[in-house]
Order: sequence, then C-alpha cells, then structure tokens
Amino acid sequence: MKHVGRRISLILSLVVLLVAIVYVDITKSSFLLLLCINQIVFLFVGIRYDQTKTKAERDHLTNLYNRVFISERLPKLLKKKSNLAVCIVDIDCFKSINDSHGHHVGDDVIKRIAYILESETRKADFVVRWGGDEFLIIAPNLNNEFLISLNGRINRRLELISQQYGFPICVSMGIATCAGDRDIEAMIQLADENMYSRKREKQNRLNPHYL
Repeated sequence: MKHVGRRISLILSLVVLLVAIVYVDITKSSFLLLLCINQIVFLFVGIRYDQTKTKAERDHLTNLYNRVFISERLPKLLKKKSNLAVCIVDIDCFKSINDSHGHHVGDDVIKRIAYILESETRKADFVVRWGGDEFLIIAPNLNNEFLISLNGRINRRLELISQQYGFPICVSMGIATCAGDRDIEAMIQLADENMYSRKREKQNRLNPHYL
C-alpha cells in the first residue's frame, strides 16, 4: 500500500478533529490555530515516514526495489496471486566492463538495464536490484512464455545501447514458474540456477574448451 504514513496521519487528524468538535469550543481563534498546526504536523510526519520507507525499500542507484522489499513486503503482496513467474537477470561479463571502462561506466550500464527492465515489464510486475549486476523480476499471474519473449526484447534493446557504448552488453536470464502455493525463496534459487546454466551454455558456444 502506497503512502501508508499519509493515510495514518489523515486518520489521526480526523480523530483529533472529531474529538475537538465534541469536547472543545472550536470557535476560539487560538484553538483553530492550534488545530491547523496539528494537521500540518501530522501531515509532515506522515510524509517523512513514507519517504523513509521508500528509501529503505529502494536501491539508491537504480531506484528499483531492493532485498528489503522482497523480505518484508513481497510475501504479503503475493498472498492472493495465483500463477507466479520469477526471473533472474545477470549482466554478462560485467566485471570486464568495470575493469576496462571504469566503475562509472558500469554504474551507467546498470541504470540503463534497470530502465529497460522496467519499461519492458508490466505495472503489476516487481523489478528488483538483486545484487551488484543481478536483477530479479517477479511477475504475478503470468507464465514463462512472456519472460522468454522478454529475454529477446531486452537483448535487442541492449544491442542498440551496445553500439552507443562501443562494446557488447548482454544479459543471461533464468526463469522459474509455479502455480498455487509456493516458496518464493525456492523459486528464486531455481531461477538463479537456470540463469547460470544459460550462462554456461553461452560460454560453451563461444569457447568449447570452457569448463
């Protein structure tokens, strides 16, 4: 639920107002001033709470959700969902990008990929900065066909920004799906394993002697 702090502050303000109407002479100018100040304070506290909560649940570089969001809020949000698809997205050869072009370029690549992931997924989906160069997509009420097609769309867009950077940028994806009751952590683990299998397959095609 968005703006929880503001909702709570509004409720408290209304409670104070109702109490004042019943028990206090609200026609007094001094009390009206105090009541206005009270409303402003409640609103300020509510806004500050929402801002703090958002910062705690968002990654500072990409503004995507982070692991705090996954552990604290996501299970409640997914409680009423049926089919669920989970996808791990990992940037290929990201260490070499940092080593060859600098961490500032690496950070920019992460932000560009984060933007692509958000723009290619639905509003109902959750896109998470899972680690340094890993992202997590959680898609309620969706099967893996959409995420398979998502892989192609993402890499096509990455081909365009690769031309801008002057070096190749691509990602590997692993998918896990489930219907009904599921353990979200187990699904993430399975998606992660599938992603690394995909990464090894790509590496083997490039280097048959790669182990």
